[in-house]
Amino acid sequence: RGPPARARNGGPGFQARCQDLGCGRHPKVAPPVAGTPGVAGTPPQTDLTPAGTPSATAGATTRETAPVQLGDGARFYFAGDYQSTLDTLVVDSTWPARARAHAHLLRAAAYFARFRSGGEADPELLSAARSELAQGRAADASVSADARFFPPAFIALAATRP
Repeated sequence: RGPPARARNGGPGFQARCQDLGCGRHPKVAPPVAGTPGVAGTPPQTDLTPAGTPSATAGATTRETAPVQLGDGARFYFAGDYQSTLDTLVVDSTWPARARAHAHLLRAAAYFARFRSGGEADPELLSAARSELAQGRAADASVSADARFFPPAFIALAATRP
């Protein structure tokens, strides 16, 4: 058998990827409960900390949340719409560190995909990907590219340090 087919927007593989990135808005993956995004009266943000796991900020009274743009950017990336990923994920310094790191990782992957699809002719795209990776590491060094979701060439790029 060959490699698994790439999941498209809305498929089960896509939902797992989106959830792994902190989206959590898909009822087939995580059924909505009180306080879950998408449930009436809940702010439009998604939980970035897995249930039952303490927040990265010790002693915090609220759990870290990721902005809706992170889930939207992930959906665009996994659908192959790299420019929309870049347009959607304008990283804000007020976002939690982990959300910023994931956003920079997705932006780096989008820049790298555009670099590769353009025949590797535009070195500025590769430079932008490296810059996004560095910014992501600065935000949260524990966030890394997962081989289940990103191509091997991007994993290799993400593993290199400047």
